[in-house]
Amino acid sequence: PDRSSMQSWAAYNLHTWTMKRFNLTGGIRYNGFRIHVPDENIGASTVTPSALVGNLGVSFECIKGLRVYANTATAFRAPNVDDLGTLGIVDFRYELPNYQLQPEKSRNIEAGVKISTSRVKANIAAYHLRLYDLIGRIRTADSLQGYPVYRKENITEAYIRGLEAQLEWRWNRRWLIAGHSTYTFGQNTTANEPLRRIPPFNGRLFLQFS
Repeated sequence: PDRSSMQSWAAYNLHTWTMKRFNLTGGIRYNGFRIHVPDENIGASTVTPSALVGNLGVSFECIKGLRVYANTATAFRAPNVDDLGTLGIVDFRYELPNYQLQPEKSRNIEAGVKISTSRVKANIAAYHLRLYDLIGRIRTADSLQGYPVYRKENITEAYIRGLEAQLEWRWNRRWLIAGHSTYTFGQNTTANEPLRRIPPFNGRLFLQFS
């Protein structure tokens, strides 16, 4: 809608401790938003979502050049102007705005191994991401102008799992071979169906001569 606005602010603190072979990283972040959406019929609406999120990570150097690590973090995404202000015909449906939407939330855990030597650099990691209160469309019993009426709600829980790997091997001063690959799987647990917009297995491999 015309004259809509969205403002955000944040305060955060991040620390890293090094203790011989151990590295410990932790932080917190407080994020606030002010979203203002005017409407000709019901007047202006203002929502002010906020959240406190954090992260914690630890790594350990097993031997020189070989390190294992694990991380966990929470996050959130505030509803944006499009989420709050969609009104009218969109893709063969009629959408109504919902000014009671809450932020989407997530929790993530990740673990992996890193190798770093003069010739070889590699990283392999696995992660599991839980998603809560995802914003989705639900069909109402009404219709307008011959179109079914939809409304956005915090209705979905889901998870995403993945594996990622990178490799870089420089066997002499001029030649380098490198690549990476990613596998991702997502599931909408509320609807018991695959999560949309999940990419297929993909990667890249290249040979470089200098």
